[in-house]
Amino acid sequence: MDQEWITGAGHFLIFENGTVHLRGTYSTVFEINPYDGPMKDGIYIPQMEAGSSDGVSNQVAWKYRSGNSPASFYARNISGCQRMPNGNTVICAGTWGQFFEVTREGEVVWEYINPAATSGIFKVGGSGPSTFRVHRYAPDHPALKGRDLTPKGKLTELAARGEFGGLTELRKARQGGGNKGDKGGKK
Repeated sequence: MDQEWITGAGHFLIFENGTVHLRGTYSTVFEINPYDGPMKDGIYIPQMEAGSSDGVSNQVAWKYRSGNSPASFYARNISGCQRMPNGNTVICAGTWGQFFEVTREGEVVWEYINPAATSGIFKVGGSGPSTFRVHRYAPDHPALKGRDLTPKGKLTELAARGEFGGLTELRKARQGGGNKGDKGGKK
């Protein structure tokens, strides 16, 4: 399970992996309001005192579970979530290397499957290498200032052209072990 505070709201997000449900295995992202009244009063309410409705805690302010079928969204470990400034939520189903962004209404508006592995870049058919966590940064983030953010193509296409062979080559290049003319392709 992963938890993240939502800045300004006083709520927090939880990625609940979902390995112990009575009706199968499925993951859920919850937004929890831990307060009894306004956040500014700073009074927390214990979960048992908050009560529930239809088996769901009254502290749940929002939740995401796949609308197709609960089992279509399941990651047994290493997953997380992040609330974006626009109110959307970025979710990392880490077991499968799947990242996606959903609106408050649960609509998926962006999706990406990680094709990068230590052995190289590969095309995938539904799942990629496991990924612990993902953070999405806006193009105006200070860490990206002065960097070329022009799309260069899909990683799978760059790897096929020999322009990016994988993380092993990238690590060697960063550590000074790569050839100066090496573009990261496999030899």
